[in-house]
Amino acid sequence: MAIAAGLGGGTVVMMVMVLLFGMDYQMAVPISNFCVFCSTTTKSLKEIWERHPDKTQNKPLIDWNLSILFIIPVVFGTTLGVYVSMLVSTNTMMAVGSVFMFILGVDAARKCKS
Repeated sequence: MAIAAGLGGGTVVMMVMVLLFGMDYQMAVPISNFCVFCSTTTKSLKEIWERHPDKTQNKPLIDWNLSILFIIPVVFGTTLGVYVSMLVSTNTMMAVGSVFMFILGVDAARKCKS
């Protein structure tokens, strides 16, 4: 559900697999990435032929130029993440991930109050 809603589903799925199902971190990350890949591919294939909602503009719903701008940092970040995961222990990665998720949660709670 989190993946379909675009709520950082990869992180949510990975944390659920590690914390609730007791999976090893090195196994949960690729499975989470595969779930995100399948969800993104399905959504893209559904919307690839749809047109912009404003009928006066004859352009596709997906802005391909903007998509390419996002792909470049994603590839860089993925490559960096692979190298970091080879150098850092599982416990350290889980601790950093947990702290990061906690900070995001506190930030989201603050934004909800205002």
